Amino acid sequence: MDTLILYITSFAVSYFIGAIPIASSISKLYGVDIFATGTRSAGTSNVTKSVGLFPGIIVAIGDITKGVIVTLLGSTLFNIEGVLLIFPIMFGVLGHWNSVFSKFRGGDGVASLTGAFIVISPYLAIMGIVIGYFTGIVAAKLGYSSLIGVVSAYVIAGGMTAWFGLVDISLIIALGLMTLVVVFHAVIRHRKLEHVLNN
Repeated sequence: MDTLILYITSFAVSYFIGAIPIASSISKLYGVDIFATGTRSAGTSNVTKSVGLFPGIIVAIGDITKGVIVTLLGSTLFNIEGVLLIFPIMFGVLGHWNSVFSKFRGGDGVASLTGAFIVISPYLAIMGIVIGYFTGIVAAKLGYSSLIGVVSAYVIAGGMTAWFGLVDISLIIALGLMTLVVVFHAVIRHRKLEHVLNN
């Protein structure tokens, strides 16, 4: 029972950390409602395009930090290990998607997931960021450039990390599934927005 309570507490804490509305708060300082402009997403890409580069960088750092904190708290304070660590990460992303502080609106969760990768495997994170950046540039004309970058980064960097045994393979697989969920959620969300804007 004590373990169950510990896990539930971890999930709740992770959600509220993920729900901190960094993008919308920074945008408001510049007089912009991030939910009413661009892709309507409270994330780095939309803030950068709709508000500016500097605010976008601040949002990126803030959202990545949320992922770092959620993962560190899960593994240290709440003693969650191995593949089970995916659960606090998942609740952190859920908080970012549907923030209680922003009327259950949010962003795609890519930066927060990147923060989790940084804690779990710095090698994976570094390779992922580099691969994702260049893949995103190449795929910019296709749309969803950041999402395509994330998938490419995970497939290549995740595969290499698992191959060399740097991280528990089960956790790598779980993170891969979580990455697919984040991408699927973002694509569906963007398509719904396009439908609304075109009608």
